[in-house]
Amino acid sequence: MKWFPWQREWFDCREKVQCLTAANQIGKSSTMIRKIIEWATNESLWPELWPEMCGKQKRKPSTFWYLYPTREIAISEFADKWRPLLPPENDPEFGWEYSKRDKLPPTLTFIHKGVTIYFKTYAQGAELLQAGSCFLVVCDEEIEEDLVPELQSRVAATDGYMVFGFTATQGQLFWKKIVEDRTVWLNAWVRQISLFDCMKYTDEIGRAH
Repeated sequence: MKWFPWQREWFDCREKVQCLTAANQIGKSSTMIRKIIEWATNESLWPELWPEMCGKQKRKPSTFWYLYPTREIAISEFADKWRPLLPPENDPEFGWEYSKRDKLPPTLTFIHKGVTIYFKTYAQGAELLQAGSCFLVVCDEEIEEDLVPELQSRVAATDGYMVFGFTATQGQLFWKKIVEDRTVWLNAWVRQISLFDCMKYTDEIGRAH
């Protein structure tokens, strides 16, 4: 798959907080999915991403969260967007298991890597997002401001990462301060992407006309 320049930059980004707003259907979800799969399976990255936990303490990342608005969206997105990007299910190194538990969000476990991605939902509310420590939390679509502190707590113990990618539709002042005003989360990696940023792929830039 080719990359738009902003996708490549985002995929390679190592900032602790990453926030991208973009138009619909231009590849923000697929970029986040590719990123979380890469971080879950590429063991050579782990000491760099989590130097204290995976470097000094010799631990391995175990728990990632990927949040969708609802369980139904998580299930349909896995079928439509995740499966085409995943390695073969029975791969001897990158093999995985998908569990669609009754009435609960599904899970994706990379068997030989020891990493499980839990598909959480915004509809669960803060009280059901309180358990566990995560190495990486990814939020697909706009999340309510009052859930953010709970997610920050989940990555505190691991010095983990939070990644947000959404189309801004709710007019929340919190996200406006981050994305447009740049008065909150000043150290975060923040980008606003339009269709004009999707006119050329990385291999087309600089090519002679």
